[in-house]
Amino acid sequence: MMTTSGEVVKRGTAVFVAIAGLVLSGGARAATISLPNLQDRNNTSAFVLDFGQFGGVSSANISASYIRLDLDPAAGTARFATYVQFVEPLTLPDGSSTGNITVVIERPSAGTFDRATGTFAIPDDEYAIYFDGDLSAFGITSPFRLPSPSGGEVDFATVSTGSTRMEWRGDAALPSPFQPGQVIPFSYACSVRGTFALQSSATWITRTEPAGNIVDARQPHPANDASEWQGIDYVDLTFNAPLVTPVTAAQVVLTEFGGDGIAPEVRSVDMLDERTARAWLSEPLEPGSWTTVSVPSLDLGETGTCLGALPGDVDGNGVANVHDFSRLFHHARGFGGSLASHQCDMNRDGSCNVQDLHHLLSILNGNAGFDRWINTRIGSSPCRD
Repeated sequence: MMTTSGEVVKRGTAVFVAIAGLVLSGGARAATISLPNLQDRNNTSAFVLDFGQFGGVSSANISASYIRLDLDPAAGTARFATYVQFVEPLTLPDGSSTGNITVVIERPSAGTFDRATGTFAIPDDEYAIYFDGDLSAFGITSPFRLPSPSGGEVDFATVSTGSTRMEWRGDAALPSPFQPGQVIPFSYACSVRGTFALQSSATWITRTEPAGNIVDARQPHPANDASEWQGIDYVDLTFNAPLVTPVTAAQVVLTEFGGDGIAPEVRSVDMLDERTARAWLSEPLEPGSWTTVSVPSLDLGETGTCLGALPGDVDGNGVANVHDFSRLFHHARGFGGSLASHQCDMNRDGSCNVQDLHHLLSILNGNAGFDRWINTRIGSSPCRD
């Protein structure tokens, strides 16, 4: 919190940040979200074998699937807790039939889940293919095992319903019934669409604006005028699903680490659309601090955001020093890659140019009415990656 006199209280920053890390990493974890997918009858699901010049493409309809996908948005993990699928017969290169096929995952493995995009990737699953036909001509017996990476995307239509697109594919070979000692290479792909319905709501924050873990390096107030504090004074929170009721100010929780440890209040909340809430703050985020913004009652994934404010910290590494001037200098000359406005627009005039270099020197050295920010440290973001 900024004082009425315009002074910034800079005390115990490192201690506050250390405590923040313990609080955020040691709190209660949200339960895994299980999505019980049944096959979507309005979309085609198929299992395809491609033998190329040795027999062309053989495709079969997937008649039914039950797939339970477990997600942990906070940890960013995904796994198939259950995978059972029934496939109609496929024709092999010698004209024989596989008979009816059942596909299962017997030893599910863990993969990754991107809470922002809804995509998941599981690199090491093994699918067991059980078939009714006699495939002794190929020297194989049921089950035939196919190691395959899996992936897909989850889309919530409401807070408790949605659809899942899933696919696994790879390459393998069968012993050739035509040329003993030779093999017939083939590729395989299984694509399935599922729908799910939950008994309770499952919502989490997918993204924020400003984006999480940024550091606002711009001036905390106009030069020679500490009566007008400037900075991040609202946060947009976008959820994975349309919300049933609007987010209220009481639901949004701010916690400040560094500065005086007193976070701004949430003045009001506007719903920008059915998924995005804009939380307006009572004052800008305090310079020299990290602030967490979360909605615990709606965020099963514990995916709130951490926002930093450190005047002069151009590179966003949690410390303001001479390296930041070098970074902005190279940017002004067209080197070193682009910078976002919160990194380079030191005087907040809407553009990044040579004037910001002079402004940065004043911010770092405590000229033009600014506190001296050089060598001030807030450390890295207390939020999990």
